[in-house]
Amino acid sequence: MIQVSQHDNSEIRSVLLAEIAEQYFVEGKTQAQIARGIGVDRSMISRWLTEARKLGIVDIRVNWPVVVDNQLEEKLIQTFHLRGARVVVEQANRPDGLLGNLGKACSWLLKDYLTENTTIGIGLGSAIREVIDELDGRAKPISGVVQLVGSLGSHNRTLDGHNLVLLAAEKLGGETFFLNAPFILDRPELAQALRHNRSVKETLEKAVECDLALLGIGNLTHEKEIFYETGFMLPGDLDYMAAENVVGEVCGLHFTKQGEIAAEEYEKRLITVDKNSLLQIPDRIGVAGGLEKIDAILGALRSHLVNILVTDYLVAEELLRIGT
Repeated sequence: MIQVSQHDNSEIRSVLLAEIAEQYFVEGKTQAQIARGIGVDRSMISRWLTEARKLGIVDIRVNWPVVVDNQLEEKLIQTFHLRGARVVVEQANRPDGLLGNLGKACSWLLKDYLTENTTIGIGLGSAIREVIDELDGRAKPISGVVQLVGSLGSHNRTLDGHNLVLLAAEKLGGETFFLNAPFILDRPELAQALRHNRSVKETLEKAVECDLALLGIGNLTHEKEIFYETGFMLPGDLDYMAAENVVGEVCGLHFTKQGEIAAEEYEKRLITVDKNSLLQIPDRIGVAGGLEKIDAILGALRSHLVNILVTDYLVAEELLRIGT
């Protein structure tokens, strides 16, 4: 144990505070035990622990439990013929909010699916980022992580597919397969040519080999600004979507409330997994919540692009009220 006084330099003092904090928070020693070990009184240890927290040497995180409703899950599975469901009962006093709830619940669900032979495909969205952030690094190492959607650009690192693949691989291990191409191009012929690029083609073909896909569900009605800010849409695209009765998207594949694939002219300009390839992935986990997304979630289920749903209880109840 380093012995220091109030006048020692900040680096040495920080090391002392870290050693004391580790003994108290990690090793479980009492303040009195630590004080006896270094020859100070217990009140000094208390002050140093407080200082360690103020300086950010100690970062305390409370892992709130996520409450789920198994009855609603089973009803969703039966009603929509799903392979699985996880329904979160949102707690008013939980600091993480709805996305935090969904992210943690889905991260726990994932552990039931992941093995050393699993290849996982990664879509887009803030919910997907929450799921990946919640993975604790103790999940079983997997075989590979595949980017399913082209990149939105470095200025959107939180939502960008390339960055999400990197983060997922850091937590889960496995080989990475990047889709080194922009998500959307100005003209269909440019996208078609790029899809024949060797690197792009190999990654798109790798998508078919995925065992599981982690997918966000986009809602065009309430997320217009986000689509423009991320480059997901170009001027005029939303008017076209409205004319096509589009309510949502998964990996840039757009659909109506009835689950019919729409806006196929728009899709021709995209570098993303196609519908047939996505449907060949056995487990397709959609993560989305909030009643403002109800039409998009319903369309995603009816289109079968999602066959495992992670959502909240209000959405689950409304889905069951509407039915298939």
